[in-house]
Amino acid sequence: MKRLVLVFVAILFSFILGSCQEKIDWVLDIDVVSGNIEPTEDGERVNYEEIMSVSGGNPQGGDSWGDYFFQFSANNSNVRVYDLATKTLVQTIKITSSLKGFVSNCHCNTVCFGKEYYDVEDIFPLIYVSTGYASGGYTGALVYRIVQHNGIFFITLVQTIKFPVGSSSWTEFVPGDEFAYLCYTTERIIYKIEMPKLKDGDIIIGPDSAIETYQFSPQPDWMASSRNQDRMFHQGKIYVASGVPQSGEASVLFILNLETKERERIIDLKKNGLTKEPESIFIWQGDVCIAFLDKIVRLVL
Repeated sequence: MKRLVLVFVAILFSFILGSCQEKIDWVLDIDVVSGNIEPTEDGERVNYEEIMSVSGGNPQGGDSWGDYFFQFSANNSNVRVYDLATKTLVQTIKITSSLKGFVSNCHCNTVCFGKEYYDVEDIFPLIYVSTGYASGGYTGALVYRIVQHNGIFFITLVQTIKFPVGSSSWTEFVPGDEFAYLCYTTERIIYKIEMPKLKDGDIIIGPDSAIETYQFSPQPDWMASSRNQDRMFHQGKIYVASGVPQSGEASVLFILNLETKERERIIDLKKNGLTKEPESIFIWQGDVCIAFLDKIVRLVL
């Protein structure tokens, strides 16, 4: 009889212990699912093709039209014109002090062609150059007309756009297909606004003019300190090149989807052996290209 009792107690204890263990396992599973253990977001790797080597000139943002790539320099002192088809630097356009507009220390971080032309016979549409640095309590964009006569390029300031933001703010102006976008780097906020017209003259625009506001989640920790470089709008998305890898920062291309309001892709440029600063991002022959300090490449996305 005692033996039967002991067997019964052993079976009962085993059942209770097993039930508790199942409960413990279930609790641990819920902990994992609830996000207490977060996966590390990493950048992807892509292939690329080198278009040409470049060097010098303190380059910043730029954009292409046809086979010509126009890259502005820090302090808005000149524009380098490259022929991507022949892989040559064809001219350096000097910008005199009278053409620097309302900001003399323009960093030219973001440079994008728009859709509007100064004259119907112009080859190139207007190009928008973000000042970057705040000066006198605002940042803004300089709007230039580029013309070519007898193979020589000329540039003229035709409009200024001011952003009424604090003196410590850094805002980039990105023209799109129909609208424009004000990209606030520190807050990771993008404001969609009506695209300014040349006939508007020198104007002031800001967040109070926004048609729509996009706010994106913070960057992953591994790229949070990566300083933003050039931007562009392409097929409903904002492409951002960032990083100063020679200073130890991550070098990244990330894509912000304006429809889903999500960071769609993160590409770790260092994984591709691209270790220099990515200065300009643009489209050439339908492909995404980046001008680094040492080379211009075409990405396979």
